[in-house]
Formats: sequence, structure tokens, C-alpha cells
Amino acid sequence: MVTDGEKLILFVLTLYTTKFLLKIVLIDVFKVDKKPYHMEFVNNKHQKINMIVVAFIIINLLLFYYLQHLNIISQMLFLGLCFVHLAIPLFIEAFLWWKEDNESRYFVLCIGDELLFITFGIVIWQFGIFGLTTI
Repeated sequence: MVTDGEKLILFVLTLYTTKFLLKIVLIDVFKVDKKPYHMEFVNNKHQKINMIVVAFIIINLLLFYYLQHLNIISQMLFLGLCFVHLAIPLFIEAFLWWKEDNESRYFVLCIGDELLFITFGIVIWQFGIFGLTTI
């Protein structure tokens, strides 16, 4: 019998392993600079937009949590929406890196991470993978 903690660890390992392998493939295929992460913002506009988007996402997630607490939406839908909302800042980051710094091709990694989060969100929402909604 698999415990809830083991389900969560298995899910996190699957997510990060998939993300790591996707990043390796995208770096090789699209010849992205081998910098591990871009920790800085593209410009001040990116930082301001990011703060506004993160505030919007936090408000949305709190609303979804409240709706899930009232049993209006399911736990699977809530968890799936969390992953889909993680993709929103990555979309904006990819767009701004593409517009401002096309030579590093870092936007390809942002798009890959974005699609990964959306895919995981849809899979969790539709199939309840790993039984995470019973934790």
C-alpha cells in the first residue's frame, strides 16, 4: 500500500525529472545558451508586470481554494488550475525574453516549462494522477 507521502514524493520526482529531461532536450535541439537559469528580469517593465501577474494569480488561487473548500469545485480541478496558473508568468516571461533578447533563445525553455505545467495540470484534472486529491 502506497502512503500519501509516497504519492506526493513520486509526483514531485516525476514532475522534476520530466522538467529536467525536457530542458536537456530543448537546450540541445534549439541551441539555447547553457546558462542554467535567468534569475534576473529582462527589464523594469518585466518586473512590474510580473508583480501584477503574481498578485492576480494569488487572488485567483485563494478564490479557487475557497470554492474548493465549499465543494463547488473538485480537488482535482483545483490542483489542475494551480498548475495551469503556474504557466501564466512563464508565458509572459517567454514573450518578454523573445522580444528583448532573442539571441539567448531562453524563451524556448520558458515555453517548454509552460507547456509542461499545462500538461500536468490537464492530466491531474482529468485523470487524478497518483491519487493526489485524496491527500
